[in-house]
Amino acid sequence: MHLALLERPAALGATTAAAPAWCETLEQVQERIDVIAGLRGDLPFGIDGVVVKADAAEDQRRAGNGSRAPRWAVARRLAAEHKVTRLLTVEWNVGRTGIIARAPSSNPSSSTG
Repeated sequence: MHLALLERPAALGATTAAAPAWCETLEQVQERIDVIAGLRGDLPFGIDGVVVKADAAEDQRRAGNGSRAPRWAVARRLAAEHKVTRLLTVEWNVGRTGIIARAPSSNPSSSTG
């Protein structure tokens, strides 16, 4: 089972986003996504989404693979974080072709998503 593969690195001490969980219904999947979204600010690294995967090898085989990603793993983006920063200055630069480009300067802030 895929869940056992995901639990192995955590058991060896590797940092993982959140403890993987097995869900039986779509409602349970949504509840788990909501739990992970709630933990987002407490994680030691930034996340911008959650990946939902089929656990059984037979389900993975039946779902198959697309040209860029497996169809048995679906990414679910979390809502973007919004932060306020102060605009300090705007510098205007003229490029070699005459294009005027602005270069804003603001207070540093970190954000994910």
